[in-house]
Amino acid sequence: MSDDIKILNYDMPTNRVYIVPIGDMHIGLKEFEVDKFLKYRSWILANENAYVTLMGDIFETPISRVRTQDEPITPSGMTVPETVDFAYELFMPMRDRLIGVVEGNHELRSSMMTGGDALGTLMERMGLMEVYDHDTILLQIKVGDVVYRDMIQHGWGGARRTGGQVNKMEEMSNVVGDADIYCTGHEHTLFMSRWDKDVARSGTVVELRQVYVGCGCYCKLTRFQKRIARRKPNIGSPRIRLNGSKRDVHVSI
Repeated sequence: MSDDIKILNYDMPTNRVYIVPIGDMHIGLKEFEVDKFLKYRSWILANENAYVTLMGDIFETPISRVRTQDEPITPSGMTVPETVDFAYELFMPMRDRLIGVVEGNHELRSSMMTGGDALGTLMERMGLMEVYDHDTILLQIKVGDVVYRDMIQHGWGGARRTGGQVNKMEEMSNVVGDADIYCTGHEHTLFMSRWDKDVARSGTVVELRQVYVGCGCYCKLTRFQKRIARRKPNIGSPRIRLNGSKRDVHVSI
């Protein structure tokens, strides 16, 4: 495995695990659906076997003269440091459930232009820098007798139709070819695609089911999206269930 990809290993204490990818919250926009997020957070906290990956674009981090930006400061009236304070309050109750965090393009554009990394600042404040990466994380999650591989990345480019979004995601298997799960955000869309393939493991050939998961968002249609005639976003997160008795991935969207 390339050293360019951050790998995190987990040995879960239960025989069934849920992974809930959360991303594209865009904290700082008026369109951030905080009530919807809190409902998901309540479900996660009520289930001890539920864990979270953060998929990037947690913050809007506005930059003047960027075509997607309508105002030079957050439309909610908060400064970027204030949005970090707000996010800290939102995520600290489930700090111990966060198992992987990747940067989004909104955080990236700000860090490239100003040197300020809002998501990195949040992770440092929460004491979670070991689970944070700017690009890609491969999670190796042992549930019972089964080790699952979950590749997470924010996503890239633009695709209006679901087919185009799925096609982009399938490119991820050219980077890590034998993951069970590939997750991205970015498109504000919930979807799941499945492929079955044969792979060589331990001197034999086994059939591997691979799922590609679009991870939704927590941000209503913005002014910029209206101007370019984007369809309404899918609010919420998928729930990915991992079985410890046999290799079985189930995705609920």
